[in-house]
Amino acid sequence: MPDNGKLIQLARYLMGPDSSLVDEIELAINKPHDYVGRFAKRLHLRGIRQPHNMLPWIALVDGLLERGQLEEIDWKGSPEEVQAALRRITGQQREWAWLWDEDPEGRFLRPPRELFPRINEQLDNEGRMLMVIDIGSDSYPLIVLAHDRMIEASQLARLAGYGRIIPAIAA
Repeated sequence: MPDNGKLIQLARYLMGPDSSLVDEIELAINKPHDYVGRFAKRLHLRGIRQPHNMLPWIALVDGLLERGQLEEIDWKGSPEEVQAALRRITGQQREWAWLWDEDPEGRFLRPPRELFPRINEQLDNEGRMLMVIDIGSDSYPLIVLAHDRMIEASQLARLAGYGRIIPAIAA
């Protein structure tokens, strides 16, 4: 049974003083039909047209995405997509292209998940880690957390009972 109090606590932990995400999650919990109506456009992109039991977790992920705290890439995302996502969630405009290998025809040899360990090696030097918020889909909702925030965020997610926040190396 999910613990919505822990989910709210997680949202506060991730967003700090911005309570607007908590408001959206509470709407998903307490008035799911209203939430689906209010956010129909972004839910439609996920194939969600009616409330279901994971709606509060999706509200967390979509709310973080909307606020620029998270980027979601497809499991077979292109290097350009991964690089753009990294630039947005790390706040660093540096070149991440060194992560990819190409064959002579310009095809990319590895999917994003195989790049995560190398990305995390770089972020680890800065005291940060690329994390995945697991929503049970074929995409990777990615968030970057400081080392001292990873464990608490992961524990709150586990206690909330909707999904996991795990290091991207385990994705």
